[in-house]
Amino acid sequence: MFYNHKHRIAEMEKEKRRSNTMNFLEGLVIGSALGVLAGILLAPRSGKETLDEWSDEAKRLYEMGKCKLDLGCDVEIEEEIEGLPEPPEIDLDMEDKPEE
Repeated sequence: MFYNHKHRIAEMEKEKRRSNTMNFLEGLVIGSALGVLAGILLAPRSGKETLDEWSDEAKRLYEMGKCKLDLGCDVEIEEEIEGLPEPPEIDLDMEDKPEE
C-alpha cells in the first residue's frame, strides 16, 4: 500500500510538471504572436521601406569596409570616413607595466 501511495504522488508531480511546461509553451506562443502583431501594427514604415533602408545601410557599410582595406571606394564614403575621429591607441604589451 505504501508503494502505491508513493507511486501515485510521483505520477501527480510528473503531471504537474507536464502541465506547467504546457502552460509555459502556450504563453510563449501567444506572447510571440501578440508581439509580432503589435510590431506589424505599430511599425513606423512599411516592410519594403525598412528593407530598402537596411539594404542601403548594408551597401554603405560595405563601401566603408572597402575604403578601410584600400580596395577603392566612392568619394562620398571616403569623405565620411575622413570625418570620423581616430580610435584610441590601446597598449596590449602588459610586460612593461608595473603591478598595482
